[in-house]
Amino acid sequence: MVPEGAERVTIDTDYSNRRGYDSTFLPELKVRLPGLPAGAKAAPLREGTAGGEEGLLDYEHFSVKINPRRRMAFFTATNIDGLTYLPIDRRTGEPKEEGAEGGETWFDDDRMDPQYTVVQDFYSANSTYFDRGH
Repeated sequence: MVPEGAERVTIDTDYSNRRGYDSTFLPELKVRLPGLPAGAKAAPLREGTAGGEEGLLDYEHFSVKINPRRRMAFFTATNIDGLTYLPIDRRTGEPKEEGAEGGETWFDDDRMDPQYTVVQDFYSANSTYFDRGH
């Protein structure tokens, strides 16, 4: 039973329409994704996960590769156009009002086994050193 006034959250788990990081985002300058250290491998994606580069998770305007041993990103790559940047309220998906505080709700990505990710308890216990998503 859903409490009266509660919002229902629907997660779009079809990531096929996410463009990920664009190496040609900057005019006249191609900035490729970094490689991994010699012998290193990114956390594997689940079988049947569509995508290009091995272990690469594409989201809207950014991509990430996870270190399976540390359960944190080897790297993230993001495209941000500062001239057209619009802060979005992560709870509603709507533009934020000037000065409004914003929080984010994080969800597991079913393209990767959860054993390769760090859970919120880690970030809560280590908030002096780590900020989820940064």
